[in-house]
Amino acid sequence: HQHEDKLHFVLWAYGEQLVLDPGNYSYDRSKWRRYIISTFGHNTVVVDGRGQNRRGKRETYVWPKPWDKPVPPGNDTLWISREGFDFVRGSYGDGYGPKGEIEVRHIRRILFVKPEYFIVQDTLIPEDDREHVYESLFHLDADEAAVDEGSLAVRTVREGANLLIVPLRDGLEARVVKGQEDPVQGWANHPWRPIPTAIYSKRGKGTVRFVYVLYPFKGGEAPDVRVEPLRVEPPGSDAIAVAVHLPDGRVDRVLFNDSPGREVRLEGIPTKAEALCLRMDRRGREISRFSAEE
Repeated sequence: HQHEDKLHFVLWAYGEQLVLDPGNYSYDRSKWRRYIISTFGHNTVVVDGRGQNRRGKRETYVWPKPWDKPVPPGNDTLWISREGFDFVRGSYGDGYGPKGEIEVRHIRRILFVKPEYFIVQDTLIPEDDREHVYESLFHLDADEAAVDEGSLAVRTVREGANLLIVPLRDGLEARVVKGQEDPVQGWANHPWRPIPTAIYSKRGKGTVRFVYVLYPFKGGEAPDVRVEPLRVEPPGSDAIAVAVHLPDGRVDRVLFNDSPGREVRLEGIPTKAEALCLRMDRRGREISRFSAEE
């Protein structure tokens, strides 16, 4: 039993599931079964219209538990939990396509800024210098979802808790697919049904980065959340930073560093951490800061 689902996640808030795993399907040879076990049926990234390929590589299916044995050199995972935040990082580098012939490494970081919202940051690093198309998938546990054409934000439409996805728009395109049959997309089980799936796509050569704020909320009206790019020093650093404008006027300035241990600066503040968050009040005064470091 194996799904091509590395770096996939689900999300709950207010006691309700908002981003789901589409589940399983009958052990047959149908297109529905192929979808459920493929990358297309999970909340991760596909490259050039191709999914991950670890089929037959059984040694990659389960990572050794750190508490069972020493973590091997080159461990690509990190998990930190503190009072103000949770942070996780993982990576996938076994290729995309039927033979794993598209050699792109995907690094995913998720930062939970407690208790309010989540940031998903993806870095895609190809082995070649060709242009690639990257698509990020979010399978939403809702009846409907809508895209705002200006901000490219996607929000669910359902009773109870809802989810707002606000991306950094740099070069992005966005659409929502529901109940598509050719190719299969936008379905889930328990029970089997069509669901809205947000798809964000970007083309690029070299390293390509995505940033998404996932903001859960209750009620029908979506909160006013905006994401804007910030400058990182020195220019050309392996890092990306954003300002997250929150509904009450606060602004969080967040940096993700692809080369932790190498110093970069955000708002003049030096850091070697993999992630840094500066929390500001509505007057621009720093409330708190935290960093994710091994």
